[in-house]
Formats: sequence, structure tokens, C-alpha cells
Amino acid sequence: MHSWLLFFHILGAAGWVGGGAFGSFLLPRLVAPGTEGARHSMEALSKPAAIYFGSASGILLLSGIGLVLTSENYGWTDLFVLIGLGAFLASGIWQGLMGKRSEQKMMEVTTPGGPEAADASRRWRLTGLVDLAIVVFALWAMVVKLGT
Repeated sequence: MHSWLLFFHILGAAGWVGGGAFGSFLLPRLVAPGTEGARHSMEALSKPAAIYFGSASGILLLSGIGLVLTSENYGWTDLFVLIGLGAFLASGIWQGLMGKRSEQKMMEVTTPGGPEAADASRRWRLTGLVDLAIVVFALWAMVVKLGT
């Protein structure tokens, strides 16, 4: 059972980090000069992205809880476990506070490549990069089992 939980935990982390990294490359291109249909692209991506990241983070969280509950070596007070839980919460709060606002601003932009589009793109990209940094830090803490 441990191997399956670990597999799903790594799968969830890979999905979350990979999706965030891909997004950081994709977002600026949606509103690049000469790009038409930025709003349509944003609307088309919004719901699938929420499902994707919700699924990846859910798999990550549930398998991580399962790993702690079934482990004889690690517990809730281990630093890397606390960092993982903290990163999950920090990412959720960050996306709740900043992600929705950034996404909404991107959807309001109607002139691809214009100054408004460039500013909105920078803010949305920064929001995504901060979230990615949180998750990558947690991933590093898990791999090195920080604090053990």
C-alpha cells in the first residue's frame, strides 16, 4: 500500500509542478502582440485548469495524508510534512486571493498585445510563478525529507 500511496503522491506533485511550469510559459503567449482571441483562450482554459489543478492537488493531499497515517518512520510533526501541508494551504490562499483576481483581469483584457494586456499578463504570470515557487519548495523539502 505504501508504494501505491507514494506513487500517487509523486504523480500529484508532478502534475501540480508540471502544470504550473507549463502555465508560466503559456500565459505570456496568450496576449502576445498579434495574438487574437486571448479572451476566448482564457475562458476555454479556466474550467479545465481548475479541474486539473484541483485533481492534482487533491491526489497529492490525500496520498500524503495516507503516507503519514501508514508510516512508522514519519509523522505529523516532521518538518517536511509540515512544510507540505503549509505549502498546500499557502498555495490555496494565494490562488484564492491573487489567482482569481489575476485571471479575471486577464479575461477583461480585449486588446491582445496592448499595454493593458501586457500588464495583466505580467501580474498573472507573477501570481503563477509565486504559486510554483511554493510548490517547488515543498517538493524539495519532501525529497530531502527536511528536518529528519
